[in-house]
Amino acid sequence: MAKVENRVTVQIGPQYLAALLAGPAVDALEQVLSRADRRAQPSADYWVQLYTQFGVAQPAAGPAVAALRRLGEGGIGDGRVWMCLDPIHATPNREHLVVLPPQQLAVTAAEATALVAELNAHFVADSLHMEMFSPGRWYATLPVAANIATTPLLEAVGRNIRDVLPRGEGARQWARLWNEMQMVLHGSPVNQARESSRQLTVNSLWAWGEGALPELNRRLFDVCVTDEPYARGLAIAAGARWLAPEAALAEVDLGARALWVLESDHTHSVDPASLATDCQGVFTSLLRRLAKNQLGLLEVVIAGQRYQLTRGGLRKFWRRRLPLRDLCG
Repeated sequence: MAKVENRVTVQIGPQYLAALLAGPAVDALEQVLSRADRRAQPSADYWVQLYTQFGVAQPAAGPAVAALRRLGEGGIGDGRVWMCLDPIHATPNREHLVVLPPQQLAVTAAEATALVAELNAHFVADSLHMEMFSPGRWYATLPVAANIATTPLLEAVGRNIRDVLPRGEGARQWARLWNEMQMVLHGSPVNQARESSRQLTVNSLWAWGEGALPELNRRLFDVCVTDEPYARGLAIAAGARWLAPEAALAEVDLGARALWVLESDHTHSVDPASLATDCQGVFTSLLRRLAKNQLGLLEVVIAGQRYQLTRGGLRKFWRRRLPLRDLCG
């Protein structure tokens, strides 16, 4: 009989959930959530939830998303403080500016490389250094921490930009650098070419997720299944094995403790129907393992809730399957 410690925890991120809610029903996921027992979840914030999954104490300034995401994209782990400095387009909306969804930019690798090179050349005297591993995810490191409180990019989308700008002791100094960045971007040949072809320009950068790599002293998972760079960075920092979802579906043994992170790339649009098909495959596989007693516990963390399902829970046929929208409020 499988031990309860032999478990898989599935973490569903907010973008992935939004796409699921826009697509066809995922029967296997709805079956799991409808028959599972619901437990208290300390935080509804995706970035904090993943920190908690790996047993990391959250710093006062918030999770060090940049350093971990960069590590997950292939960056070398170091002791420096990094921040996400993602390319955006801000546009007027009635009386204020708003940040458009980042996937609307569709920046190419060549454009991103050229823009980062221009910014690095301009800020040599400030010792600000930028890196780019994918066109829509950029990073910057400063000689000293910026000392600002920031808002994650996806939480800033569609809101009055003044309400979500960096704040704190270093906000004034950061505003100076930020204004210079926008001037460099405005004069860039890359943006001039995009404007000529009636594409959105990269007219600003969004700073968030500042921090250094945390110390992960204990490994709570044997394997982390994910395509999401932040989760992959946490797995690498913890010394856990990580697998792409396609490889994990073919894996016979996921170990005693596995974390499966489902989250969409914020730089690309997703097809809800295709995502629903992939999600159905994941949960059909996990339900099969649970029914065969290869798992002691299947957990799902979604929309600020934690659901736990055992093999015995599968037999609770009186629990009517509810649609995902009802289950997630």
